[in-house]
Amino acid sequence: MYKVRATENIFNGYYFWYLARSLVDMNSSGVISLDIIKDNRFKYDIADVGIYNHTGLIYINDFPIYFDVFDTPKFWYESLINEDNFILLKGNRSEEILNGLVQCPNELGDFVVTNKNRVVNFAYGRVFSIPFDTKELLVYIHKRYKKYKIVSYNGPGLEDIHTESRAKVYDCINSLGKKVKLVYRKRPDIPSKYDGDFCLKYPEVFSHFPNLSELYQFIGSGEFSINTPGIGLSQPAKLVDAVISGTAAISTIIYQDIYKDFPCVQIPVCGYYGTGDWEKVKETLENLDSINWDKMHGDSLVWYNKYLSAEGLWKNQLLKAYEKGTQ
Repeated sequence: MYKVRATENIFNGYYFWYLARSLVDMNSSGVISLDIIKDNRFKYDIADVGIYNHTGLIYINDFPIYFDVFDTPKFWYESLINEDNFILLKGNRSEEILNGLVQCPNELGDFVVTNKNRVVNFAYGRVFSIPFDTKELLVYIHKRYKKYKIVSYNGPGLEDIHTESRAKVYDCINSLGKKVKLVYRKRPDIPSKYDGDFCLKYPEVFSHFPNLSELYQFIGSGEFSINTPGIGLSQPAKLVDAVISGTAAISTIIYQDIYKDFPCVQIPVCGYYGTGDWEKVKETLENLDSINWDKMHGDSLVWYNKYLSAEGLWKNQLLKAYEKGTQ
């Protein structure tokens, strides 16, 4: 049995729902003995969308494993990591970015580069605020009538260039003459100069902000749904949404480790900069009927269970990080 201690903010902050669910389940199954600890470096603050809600710490047999599911300010690491031997599970870790193979608009910082062999990607899943014993794949199942070939519910990126790239993907899909439903929604927390034009072109379908059940029912009305991750701050959470809503995913280039292996239709353009082979994108999207949809969706469910089920997250993310750090 593994002895695990975990900071209490992990069980309050909804960014860590999958992690907390895994620890609670493994404790109930007798795989681990779990203690929840107080650590003033990590505290949950519902009003703080920054460091406290996006970072955490667990010890497996006294070995420290830190978590960062957001690109927090670079001082975070130096101020909180004080061990010589540790692992940092980082939500947007990318081998390509760390090795300079891709230009990244949000630098990972000298600490991550210097310690890159101690930094491992962490697929945190998506934000949830439901009980840990919830079977999310059952709760959000709907009778899914595939009304559209492609469906997307998206909003602005963190920067204008990201918003422009998302709109360019929408425009490309819209030009194909397929039956699609693409929605651009405004975000009060990220106002964009493009909100007016894009909302008119790709109008909202809800009169209110949809809950997850409504969102998944809408996304599930398409055979395919869209994922346009950035390469700095973003995680490809819409890949997770595709699995839960019962669609196959179409994605711009995925740079984040672990997610790179997600079974999907990957189009050869950068979701942040909008650069790439747009002719190849059109060719790929025009030939969606040649995709074995059942196999792709089934394979994506296998990926989901491997990394995000309670047992899979423990075995394939946490234990692997522990073994890497202690070998």
